[in-house]
Amino acid sequence: VATKGGGIPELIIDGSTGYLCDVADDGCLAVRVKELTDNPSKIKTMGIEGGKRSMLFSKEEMAQQVMEVYEKLGV
Repeated sequence: VATKGGGIPELIIDGSTGYLCDVADDGCLAVRVKELTDNPSKIKTMGIEGGKRSMLFSKEEMAQQVMEVYEKLGV
């Protein structure tokens, strides 16, 4: 459970790898945390999906993406 500030929405897919709430929406944060604490299987599922998604942001993947940009630019 996180807010939609900064780069967080790039990392978390709302409802799949976690939950996103508007910045300063304490009510949303509380509801989502409660929802997850009441549903351990949802925590596990989101954790697995989040782990898979995190691989998109590994240093190896980021380096590959930078190299692809360089190649497109002919650098």
